Amino acid sequence: MTRLLSLLLFVSINIFAQPKPKHNLGFDTLAKRWDEGIPLGNGWLGALIWEKDNKIRMSLDRVDL
Repeated sequence: MTRLLSLLLFVSINIFAQPKPKHNLGFDTLAKRWDEGIPLGNGWLGALIWEKDNKIRMSLDRVDL
């Protein structure tokens, strides 16, 4: 009985942990200024991406620099 309840609990947690598609980010155009750029990174290495003069610009940064 305890195993069955544990299995049902494990399965029910997995069902509710699925990401919802309405939380996905999507951009129609890139930012025009660097301070509005799209941030990418993992906390150690990061980048900002924006558009200037119809060219894609990217700024790379590292936490220890």
